[in-house]
Amino acid sequence: LWRHWKDHFFYIVAEDFAPTAAVPTACSSCLSVNGTGEYAAIVLFADTRLDALGQVRDAPPIDIDTRDDVSNYLEGGNAGVFPHASGTANLVAQVASPAFNDVLHCIDAALAVSECEGP
Repeated sequence: LWRHWKDHFFYIVAEDFAPTAAVPTACSSCLSVNGTGEYAAIVLFADTRLDALGQVRDAPPIDIDTRDDVSNYLEGGNAGVFPHASGTANLVAQVASPAFNDVLHCIDAALAVSECEGP
């Protein structure tokens, strides 16, 4: 974890807030979490690997590099949104368990940051 800490961070930006978008005045094509909310961006932290899901996070020079497989980091359908071109994805937040430990932080249209709520 400490040697490859930056491998654990992922982010996704809503279509309305993409660098190529016009200056947004409202959130019409935004991100959601668990089917609700309108977020400009979401930052995800992939916690420790989960043996229950068979996650492998090996790196060269000793091992074959498995860090390019996002499913070795994200769970609950979150891995399926990367790479995501449309910027209107629905991500998953839930209580940590042996099969899920992603931590999501939501950034709203006013650029306020808060931890995304799970069910």
